[in-house]
Amino acid sequence: MLYGEKRYIEFNFSKIKRKEEYQEQEWFVLFSYLVRKERYLKTSNIIEVGKEQIAKEKEIIKKTLREILYEKPDDSIVFKIAKNIYDKEFKLSDKKITQHILASILEESILFILRIFFIAYIEDNDIFKKILEENKLYRSSVSFRYFFYDENTKKKLGYKKIIIIFNLLDKGSDAIKFPIFNGGLFAQDKTKYLNNESLLSISEIEEILVKILFFEEKNIKDKKFVKYSRLDPKSFGELYETLLEYDLRIADTTVHRII
Repeated sequence: MLYGEKRYIEFNFSKIKRKEEYQEQEWFVLFSYLVRKERYLKTSNIIEVGKEQIAKEKEIIKKTLREILYEKPDDSIVFKIAKNIYDKEFKLSDKKITQHILASILEESILFILRIFFIAYIEDNDIFKKILEENKLYRSSVSFRYFFYDENTKKKLGYKKIIIIFNLLDKGSDAIKFPIFNGGLFAQDKTKYLNNESLLSISEIEEILVKILFFEEKNIKDKKFVKYSRLDPKSFGELYETLLEYDLRIADTTVHRII
């Protein structure tokens, strides 16, 4: 047997009949009009269409994320970070690079992206938007969406500022009335290579932020940010696990492309 909550709709015909538009109607015809199926399906249909649209947006976001993160190696943000770490820390040195070091480079590269994604996600979240509206100092000096992207494109900021923001999100600040994010995502002592203030140039930061915040440059003009709040938080965990399945290798030779 199936059990469910019973719902009732009550019609007061004595009051309804007083309305001029219904005075000439027979009660049965009027009853049929009031309980017709279409009258109650409109809202339901709108909700279903809305759900389908959200589901479609989620799939587009997840597909694009896969492309910019790992499916297109030449355009991968993660591998771009990893290459910069290698260039800054090892390329011109005599340090021996072990597979363990390569794994650490990859892990920190992934961690950097997860940090940016986390910020983009919470700044698109309805609850956090309310905090942003109330916290003008965060909005004007920390936020990637409302502050850092614009200021970085004006050539005023750099990777050093990103490190400061990461530390602020880890330790919290009474000045901007902002809480600590537990879990170690932004912990400075858990990273080595990401603390290099020259890791990324201003133009490289801009390129990364465009891909993460907008996906494409054409969306910048209208401030069409990626709607990360459409995603379930576990989607980021799935991306992290997928990226960890990759290995870094150092090429023995330089490959030149002929166009």
